[in-house]
Amino acid sequence: MNNKGFSLIELLVTIAVSSIVLLMISFMLVQGTNLFKGENENIDMQNEIQIVRNQISEAIMGAKSIAIVRAGEDLVIYTGSVDGNNNCLVAESSGAGGTSEVTTERIITYDKSEQKLYISSAYGSAIAEGNLLSEWVADMDISIDEKCKRVTGAGEHEEEYYVNPLSINISMTLAYGDEESDVDISVKARNILSEVVLYTTDGRETLLINATSESLYRVK
Repeated sequence: MNNKGFSLIELLVTIAVSSIVLLMISFMLVQGTNLFKGENENIDMQNEIQIVRNQISEAIMGAKSIAIVRAGEDLVIYTGSVDGNNNCLVAESSGAGGTSEVTTERIITYDKSEQKLYISSAYGSAIAEGNLLSEWVADMDISIDEKCKRVTGAGEHEEEYYVNPLSINISMTLAYGDEESDVDISVKARNILSEVVLYTTDGRETLLINATSESLYRVK
């Protein structure tokens, strides 16, 4: 009977081979985990994009007028009737001769620092976390589609106007984990908008007012 055991060299070779096999298995497990995580993040991102796109499109399509308020990099989009000063929606009556912070229209609120996007029927201070649409919005902007612009006259008599119903463009960047996606939303309003107002923090204002049922003219 041969009682000879493993030699030192055989033992070292066995340990080396085992280590290589274990390293390969570990690498494959890590790669598989990362791939699974990446696929999940991609699926989550696509679901988030679809939800955000549907909710914003529905709000803009149902707008009666649009007031856009820029405060630094934050953005608020009102989609209902503006008040006499053209600076906010007319809120519902509170029943006591005053007004509440709630409106029947949609208000889209974007908080850049928190990367959060809300859609609600409430003004800023009354927004609840239940109105949170997404917390992955790294950037957001809104503009009127230039295809709606028309020019009449010439020279000093030239006048720009927009054709109703307007198309609104919204650009967003959503970021989640290792996933980042640019989202472009183009929405045509169902209604003839009565006016479109843009306010910025430095006091500048662009106002398009409904001169006819078909056209919005810029107030100079």
